[in-house]
Formats: sequence, structure tokens, C-alpha cells
Amino acid sequence: MQLHLLYSVSKTVHEAGNSRRLWLPHHMSRHGMLEPWDPTRSRAGMIACLVPVDQFELYKRLKFEREVHLDPQRTWCPTADCQTVCHIAPSESGAPVPVECPTCHLSFCSSCKEPWHGQHLCQENQITPVSTEQGFLIGAETEAPIKQCPVCRIYIERNEGCAQMMCKNCKHTFCWYCLQNLDNDIFLRHYDRGPCRNKLGHSRASVMWNRTQVLWGSSLD
Repeated sequence: MQLHLLYSVSKTVHEAGNSRRLWLPHHMSRHGMLEPWDPTRSRAGMIACLVPVDQFELYKRLKFEREVHLDPQRTWCPTADCQTVCHIAPSESGAPVPVECPTCHLSFCSSCKEPWHGQHLCQENQITPVSTEQGFLIGAETEAPIKQCPVCRIYIERNEGCAQMMCKNCKHTFCWYCLQNLDNDIFLRHYDRGPCRNKLGHSRASVMWNRTQVLWGSSLD
């Protein structure tokens, strides 16, 4: 993508016998000429002019993530380290259909994101034991207000907010409910399937943005 630099160009405007000077945004054309900047022509180009390159790349990634999330014919492969967008075939009855990832070839359900289960009903609401490094969490134990970081074992209290937790001591990121490691799950696919499905607590885009800002800030310390 071509990045544009904005220039302020002075223009004198005459109104009812009075004159005033305006500063209008312009950009450099391909031919080296200053042209008026039209923000409706390229919203992404405008954003690229106003933010650092790393934040603009994050904007494009979050924008694409939202587009896939809102598209009923696309979904992410539930394999955490795959990060492939898969196509969902239309279903006349609205029933779940099998989806095959073109990269890892996992066949999964379009609704619950579990391995394809044929004509059996999705069991996403079934309460099952969750294996963790500390044993098994069942039922109400996943709602405990105080837990230990799976890495450094420091105690962490959660009274509200999203289920993605970052330990302030060791910066380890994990799921509050099952203590699953989320350090490499940038798109938070963990909350697309299994017992923790739809339990993130906030919009995925806002959580990803906050996580990026926290990591960026910690890198400056």
C-alpha cells in the first residue's frame, strides 16, 4: 500500500467582502504534484498518515479479523497455531455443516468449532472437566475469584472484566476459566470452542488491542 504524506496548503477565501486564509490538506500525487486530499477516497490511506507503521499494521489486522467475524461464510480454523480463514458452505436448513481447513485439513463443525460430529447435536453447553496444570476444574471451580498464575504461581484476583488474563509479575497470558496458555493465541481462538466458548467477556477486537498496548508498553520498561 502506498503511504501518503499530508501537506497544508494555504488558500484565500473571499466571503461577503471579507477574506480569510484556510489551510487545506493536500497530498503528493504519483507525478510529484500537490493535489487536494479526499479522505473519502481512501480511509486506510488517511489512517496510515496519522499513526505509526506498527499501529497501522495492527489496525489492518483487527479490521480483517472483524470482517471474518461478521461474515457468515467465513470462519477461523479453531487450531490455535493455524490462523487460516476457512470457507463455510451455505446450508439451506441453517444446520451446522462440516468445514475443512485448507491448511491443516482439520474437519470441524461450523457452529461449535469442535471436530465434525456428523448429525449429532453440538455439545457446547455440556459441563465437562477441564484438564489444567493444576488438575481438573469442574463447574463452579472455574468461577473462583482468586487463582494462581500457572507459570509463576503468584495469586491473582479477578472481580470483573474479560477472561483473558495477563499476569503482572511474569507477563504470562492465560484463560481465567481453564488456565489454558494464551501466549501464542493472538486471535483468541480458544474462546471459539470447548467449555470456554463465548466466555471471553469483551469484544475480541478490544481485548486484542489492549493486549497489544500492554505488551508494547512492557517492552519499553
